[in-house]
Amino acid sequence: AGGPGVKPLRGRPSLALLAPAALLAFTSWHFLGRAFLFLRSPFSPDFGEGQVMALIQRMQLDGTFFGDVQRYPMLLSNYPPVFLLLNVPGFQLFGPSLFQPRLLSLLATLALSGFLFALLRRRTGNAWMAGGFALLVFAPWFVQTWAATGRIDMPAQMLTMAGLYAFDRLGARGG
Repeated sequence: AGGPGVKPLRGRPSLALLAPAALLAFTSWHFLGRAFLFLRSPFSPDFGEGQVMALIQRMQLDGTFFGDVQRYPMLLSNYPPVFLLLNVPGFQLFGPSLFQPRLLSLLATLALSGFLFALLRRRTGNAWMAGGFALLVFAPWFVQTWAATGRIDMPAQMLTMAGLYAFDRLGARGG
């Protein structure tokens, strides 16, 4: 496993890794707590969620978010439509709620960590190191802030990591 010249790391983690493991566990727990609070809240802390909701409404009403700026919602966007299209069914079923876009973003963040784990596990052969770096995704403030908000940021990062993982798998087969 791994590229040329990369030797897989083997063995069990040492006791020296106990402190970093505790820190990763704490940041992961903090991440989940913040995500739960965002999912429960009906209030939007930033402009991005409102724009996403308006674009979802435009997609649901017109089938596209490239619409007439002379009528509501009056906005233009350069967001890719994938995230918006995934939210249209929830908008049709439940109406304009922040819960589904936030849940979808949170699931995309968890998938981002999963793709990172799979990629690093494949490249290094060490599940402990891959798991540590995959958990490290949850540590930065912007991930803890954006993961469970109905924004495009974390789903876009997840799609990027999924693409890297797919490219790595295709490269290994020579295709």
